[in-house]
Amino acid sequence: MKLKLIALDIDGTLTNDEKKITADTLSTLLKFQEQGIRIMLASARPVPGLYSAASELRLGDHHGILMAYNGGKVIDATDGQLLSQTHMDLNKTRELLHFLEALPVTVILDDGERFYVEDAHGYKVEYEC
Repeated sequence: MKLKLIALDIDGTLTNDEKKITADTLSTLLKFQEQGIRIMLASARPVPGLYSAASELRLGDHHGILMAYNGGKVIDATDGQLLSQTHMDLNKTRELLHFLEALPVTVILDDGERFYVEDAHGYKVEYEC
């Protein structure tokens, strides 16, 4: 069976403790792509949070795939074409937001064009968006 795709999480899998892709990892993944093996970045991050790694890996040159929001949005890295998207029901979203108010988490809402957050300068916002 021929290997066709490698799916990678970013934080702690693709990147090291300094949030960097090592030279060896980059070289290996570029070689795989040159052999026709597609790379997919799979993350809980929003799409813009994947752009830096996608650029470094040259996914746009090799029809890589960006899977954001734990699979909620999937796009082709070459042309930005939306391949798949899942929306949450508005009432379920409200219930979830109410539940999350009591937790120490950063909530990032995305309407497809803009992000909505309580603290625009929060760690997760600057790092992942």
